[in-house]
Amino acid sequence: IFFFSFFLTLISTKLLMPILSKYSLDIPNQRSSHFKSKPTGAGIIFSTYSCIFGLFSNNFILLISYPLALVGFLDDKFKLSSITRYVCQFLSVVSLILYFLVQNQTNTFMDTNYFCYFYIFIILIVLILGTAVINFINFIDGIDGLIGGCMFVIFFTFSIKNNPSLLPLCGSILGFLIWNWHPSRIFMGDCGSIFLGCVFYGEILNSKSFYEFLLGLNLISPILIDGVSCLFRRFFSGDNIFKAHNKHLYQRLFQAGISPKYISSIYISSTALLCLSYFYSNLTLGLLITLFIFITGLWLNKNKAVPFAEF
Repeated sequence: IFFFSFFLTLISTKLLMPILSKYSLDIPNQRSSHFKSKPTGAGIIFSTYSCIFGLFSNNFILLISYPLALVGFLDDKFKLSSITRYVCQFLSVVSLILYFLVQNQTNTFMDTNYFCYFYIFIILIVLILGTAVINFINFIDGIDGLIGGCMFVIFFTFSIKNNPSLLPLCGSILGFLIWNWHPSRIFMGDCGSIFLGCVFYGEILNSKSFYEFLLGLNLISPILIDGVSCLFRRFFSGDNIFKAHNKHLYQRLFQAGISPKYISSIYISSTALLCLSYFYSNLTLGLLITLFIFITGLWLNKNKAVPFAEF
């Protein structure tokens, strides 16, 4: 089923490129990491196929996340308002939480008994964290192969250890990556990145314990470190943090002349290291790897990237 979804996405993406080039074209601007117009919105392909397979494997996380892919596809085409996008993300996270609470599974830390004392407060934190995770994954989707590669490694890890029903999604992402690796022919667009972010958050919400939840969340440390650190730097430098920009570390590395395939490889290999800690259920090891990634990021920021202040 992995290879079937791989070839299905590989062929479908190739066939739909002319259509997406006509109706969903990404025209480069001063913030872009590409110089030629390319079709976008390919995320709707792998999200659709993975949801179809999800129907047969009872993976309702994929199905709950799919409306976000449709919203993202509309956003790629018509540029929806930020409020509309956030409301849709918020409702998707609410749907995930309600799904787990209604299931009342005793093997998940989302069991109602877990929240008996600070129920509303913790639910609110889980909601805000969920939309933050979705948005940070979306923000870092700005260079060939980065998000697709990182999420492939993470979902493949999940599928081996916990949830084989994610294998069709892994195959579809890999089929897309063939066309998205530098030099890319097509982009996943918001319909792909926010869908993957929602599926990821749903999978870690389904953790058996809070410890395992933190282990899963730690897998996107390379993405969160880049996104959160950039957010704080922009805030303290007086930038409008709600305005689009090109100040993320991966963007400044690209501006310094480093090839997208090397930048993406740094993030993907960092994610793969973190997946080792998930396999061994060792949060201490994961945090040590995260510290190493953070120090590496500081070194890259100082020695390789275009200085933050120059933008």
